[in-house]
Amino acid sequence: MTSDSDPSLNTKMHLAGKNVRHITILAFEQMLGSSAATPMEMLEAARARLKVNRADNIDFKIEVAAPEVGPLSLLGGFQIRPHCQLSDIESTDLIVVPALWRNPVNTLRNHKDTTIPWLRKQYLAGASIMAIGTGVSLVAEAGILEGKAATTHWHYLEQFAREYPRVNLQTKHLLSRDEFIVQPV
Repeated sequence: MTSDSDPSLNTKMHLAGKNVRHITILAFEQMLGSSAATPMEMLEAARARLKVNRADNIDFKIEVAAPEVGPLSLLGGFQIRPHCQLSDIESTDLIVVPALWRNPVNTLRNHKDTTIPWLRKQYLAGASIMAIGTGVSLVAEAGILEGKAATTHWHYLEQFAREYPRVNLQTKHLLSRDEFIVQPV
């Protein structure tokens, strides 16, 4: 699907005079649902604040995306159903990468041919990234964090430092920011 055939896929959509930003929330099996739900709720609060301030010319569209569409089981037995496949999103303004349960090695292996190259492509095209906790490993695996500041969940700090020695790991920080990449723990 191209942005020509579906205008909802354009990064900076203009609907009825509005500047609409596109936000992608990534979804994976066994991700921590709160690390996707909390940013979504915060973004909806921001949208409500924009309306209160009568900033009617600014809006955003949030889509939950996964390598394949279908119900995904989250930690704790919850399920999420992505809106679309990653391959359907040609460009986006912001990507939220959720935290992964336990050691992210299996997730990295499962997403090396889909999510990781898509993440790199979007970043190189100008997307900002917010990776939460161990989700930062997907960003590091995409080669985006080399020479940049990053942090991760305290339990994963030593392994992350071994796996990604070219990342400037901030071991005493709960939040790091480097260019267009933010990582809250």
